Amino acid sequence: MLATPIQYEFETKLDHVTGGAHSETFNIRYLVDDQYFKNSSSGLDRPILFYAGNEGSIWDFYENSGFMTETLAKQFGGLVVFGEHRYFGESFPTQFAKADAFKEGNNAYLTVENTMMDYVEMIKHIKERYNAQDKAVIVFGGSYGGMLAAWLRMKFPATFQGALAASAPILYFKGAPSAPEDEFSMIATRDFAGTYPDERCSKGIKEAFNVLMDLKTRQDDWAEVSTMFNTCKVIDGADKVQNMYEHFSNGFLYMAMTDYPYESAFLEPMPAWPVNVSCEAWADIEPAAEPTERGVGALSDREKLVLTALNTSANVYFNYKGQQACLDTEDTEGTGTLDAAGWNVLACNELAMPTSMGADSMFIAEPFNYTEYTKFCQDTYGLTPNYQWALNQFGGFNVARDFQSMSNIIFSNGELDPWRAGGVYEWINLDLPFYIIKGGAHHLDMRLPNEADKGTDVEFVREKEAILIEMWIKEYQNAASNVFTQ
Repeated sequence: MLATPIQYEFETKLDHVTGGAHSETFNIRYLVDDQYFKNSSSGLDRPILFYAGNEGSIWDFYENSGFMTETLAKQFGGLVVFGEHRYFGESFPTQFAKADAFKEGNNAYLTVENTMMDYVEMIKHIKERYNAQDKAVIVFGGSYGGMLAAWLRMKFPATFQGALAASAPILYFKGAPSAPEDEFSMIATRDFAGTYPDERCSKGIKEAFNVLMDLKTRQDDWAEVSTMFNTCKVIDGADKVQNMYEHFSNGFLYMAMTDYPYESAFLEPMPAWPVNVSCEAWADIEPAAEPTERGVGALSDREKLVLTALNTSANVYFNYKGQQACLDTEDTEGTGTLDAAGWNVLACNELAMPTSMGADSMFIAEPFNYTEYTKFCQDTYGLTPNYQWALNQFGGFNVARDFQSMSNIIFSNGELDPWRAGGVYEWINLDLPFYIIKGGAHHLDMRLPNEADKGTDVEFVREKEAILIEMWIKEYQNAASNVFTQ
């Protein structure tokens, strides 16, 4: 029984942290679906299932979290609540114009601490509104939302009785020994390399990227490249060629992240198994035995071949439905439905993740440059990245030691997901189970179950997750019922 959730607004403090310096308030959106909570039988537990919103409109996360909103909500008679992250969607402070929200000074309130307190206060409000003081709260999240879910359970265990942290790279920070800086790019490369025995897809993409880098100095070829890629603006500088590379490389990374076994549109519309479909462009192109022959006065035949394949391959992510009339070389982020601007502020402050492009990856080798990145953040946002903030706040320098006292958090990661590089997938204790989903991409387990899931082992993982969540709910609500009846 599908139903449209109702959208509400919740009044929250602009500044939860410094206390009194800025006592103004503003409203953030949240969604409530109470169909199963209202109509459940007396035998169901009726917990609160809360999604910790992350970098985008809360509706996008609601529409891509069917395991929570349908499967578990129906099983437990759950009250489904989705909180929108401050500075995303429509939840911007009214103290300044939305267009100025990310400028220096105004962006000071876009922090993890403030966001977590938004959600803590929101749960208090929900419990009062629905007379649910004795109900367990299980917090869910995917990606950055998964990080928030884990951290909310760690920091506020009295408010959140359990967490499903799906594809949460909580260790992808400077100083965490289990998260090499180049592993993100290497996982993505292995995804594309595995489509053919001779790795012709990943090798072909790397060859084409090398051609693009060479073209940065070949001004006479820019017009032909503009025509070949149907760019929205004529390429008239080396910076435009660099933008093309960043555009395409991010597209391939996001394709690896969202390599789902069925057609989807989480970031951009894509077919089932988009990595495999993308690699079909390279099916008849054998890896080059020698460096690509450089054209003289014009692109060589080999350069035309690999650049055409690159365009076809990348368009599985950017233009699968023909939605783009031309190639926007200024879109270097390629984030689709996610909001890159707000994330950049977070990443220039408390969530700076030093990801680099490995020399053995299909991308152009690029070590993470701390000096340049710090300068970029200072010049753009007036912020200085704290590269170890998350590890200092929540632990992760030594996972087995730092998380030993934690409980009731499921860490799930997809085998194909590049963000698995920063995930938790080592034994800590019985109360912190972890799963690597074979054939799974970015938070596949959070999505609505699908017949095509049989190509992965996500069904098994979801079954285990449901058992654990039910146990946490019953443990809390049995204890709570004793307190409330005394």
